Amino acid sequence: MVAHGNLPEALKAFRENLTMAEGLAQNDPANTQARIDLGTSNSKLGALAEKTGDRAVACRYLKTAQALFEGVVKSEPDSEDAKRMAESAAEEAARVCG
Repeated sequence: MVAHGNLPEALKAFRENLTMAEGLAQNDPANTQARIDLGTSNSKLGALAEKTGDRAVACRYLKTAQALFEGVVKSEPDSEDAKRMAESAAEEAARVCG
């Protein structure tokens, strides 16, 4: 959707994914995959907000994603995937948020 320039449809889909991910993470806070999905949803919404020029909203989503991924690293310190996600989220938040 984003690649095809349909930003409103992408935003709708990403928000729906965020709502589902929030519900899963709230119902099972220890579920690592639910927290990763929630972080990914926030990251995608941040990227979309940046694409539309809303840096403040992008920053909020990206910092939320960063915090979620860092939380996964704390609970799964041996996970190289979690470390990569956290590092990538931190870089993206720093780039967008300054």
